[in-house]
Amino acid sequence: MAALRVFLCYRVVDRPEAEGLAAWLRGMDVDVLFDHYQVRPGDDPSEVIARGLAACDAGVVLVARTGVGARWLGWQPPAHLGEKITPEVRLIVVTIDDDARVPQALRDLPRFALEARERLLARLRGGASPAAPAGSTRRA
Repeated sequence: MAALRVFLCYRVVDRPEAEGLAAWLRGMDVDVLFDHYQVRPGDDPSEVIARGLAACDAGVVLVARTGVGARWLGWQPPAHLGEKITPEVRLIVVTIDDDARVPQALRDLPRFALEARERLLARLRGGASPAAPAGSTRRA
């Protein structure tokens, strides 16, 4: 069986967190595709995300409080990916900070805190994620 392929999208300032998550996912037999390997000078962030998602089974978007004004956070799914962005593809938001503001275009997607790696992995693999601890917020 082929490994699950996950596209990981994040801001350069969040690279340490992205690399940590990617290393953990790889240790769990997940093939991680980083957006910084795909970006070329002058690339449109929407197209980078579209290419990454088209090549993978799932996408993870890391969001931090520092990224609120980032250009790519205004991203909307390109029309040609309409069939690719479905519940089966599992596009998921991972928040780095408790107070990270998730962009409007991503607010309806499943959301996990960075610390909830086991639950994120279960969701990426298509299963139900384990129950959130008592007193948790809206995040999955």
